[in-house]
Amino acid sequence: DDTATNAIVSEYLAPISNDPPAAVILGCTHYPLLTEVIKKHLPESALISSGAEAANALSAFISENGLANRNGGRTEFYTSGGAELFSQNANTFLRNGREINAVHIDIEKF
Repeated sequence: DDTATNAIVSEYLAPISNDPPAAVILGCTHYPLLTEVIKKHLPESALISSGAEAANALSAFISENGLANRNGGRTEFYTSGGAELFSQNANTFLRNGREINAVHIDIEKF
């Protein structure tokens, strides 16, 4: 219920608020963090998290193709943004007891 957050979301959604869409895809990684605020501004729209849907599709693919690693493994993080900021935020949100380090990638090279 942060005033600034509500004001920013309201400004960004103003062009569609009078004729809200049936569904909104939360395409950026940080948009799901704003789900409750977005719902206030677009209560009739279904909100779809692209990250959750990608994770569901990947999980199904792994299961269907026998690729699950049940013996552990490692987690690597790559970001097109600032790696240091990503690492700080991931450590705050994930709190998994391990230090999280991200690597910056230049998406223009892919």
